[in-house]
Amino acid sequence: MVFPPAGRGAYSFVGRLSSPHRAMAVVLPGRERRLGEPLSSRISQLIGPLCDELETLAARGRLLLHGHSLGAYVAHAAVKELQGRGVEVDGLGVAAAEAPVQPPALVRHELDDESFAAAISTLGGTPPEVFAEPSLRAMFLPVLRADFALAETYAPGLEPVSCPISASYGLEDRDVDPEGVKRWVELTTGPFEVTGYRGDHFFPDQHLDDLCANLDNLAAGGPLRDPGRY
Repeated sequence: MVFPPAGRGAYSFVGRLSSPHRAMAVVLPGRERRLGEPLSSRISQLIGPLCDELETLAARGRLLLHGHSLGAYVAHAAVKELQGRGVEVDGLGVAAAEAPVQPPALVRHELDDESFAAAISTLGGTPPEVFAEPSLRAMFLPVLRADFALAETYAPGLEPVSCPISASYGLEDRDVDPEGVKRWVELTTGPFEVTGYRGDHFFPDQHLDDLCANLDNLAAGGPLRDPGRY
């Protein structure tokens, strides 16, 4: 199961994943097939219904969760909720996300529209016309703001999960501190590995297959597959 970054949905994974395993993408409210649903600004609002579906999937076989940026926090929250229900997750992948062990250095979702749009545009990953075209801006800015609120208010506490965690970051990502990514080790009692990839905050767009393969291998007790890792 793959969890997208802020502002994205399932379509962002089209053509980027050729995993031999069955893969599905989480779609948050306010986009794609859930376009008419109210936006959520707290992960606690999402996690119950999401885990109801994931619990059904876990009963059918292995369950691996991989999240990119915001998606990493939603996936982590799902693992905690599922384990609280007695459902084991086989592995958690977290990409381009510092461990949620302390408040974020930047709180962007509280900025005014102009400042928020400027802050988001520096990350890349969002076409410039989204901020330049008034109709697109009016459509997407509330989604992005709600998504950033989800990520920036996530405070799960320090109780670790038991599944393996495969963490990764972009070597040119100016928004994520690799040292913060490495702190995911504090949030699991299982195996842990961290890998740096060439690329910025959206490096998973080019490396999704390898990220999922690495998570699969780690969950199975094997080595990372990607020979280009740092």
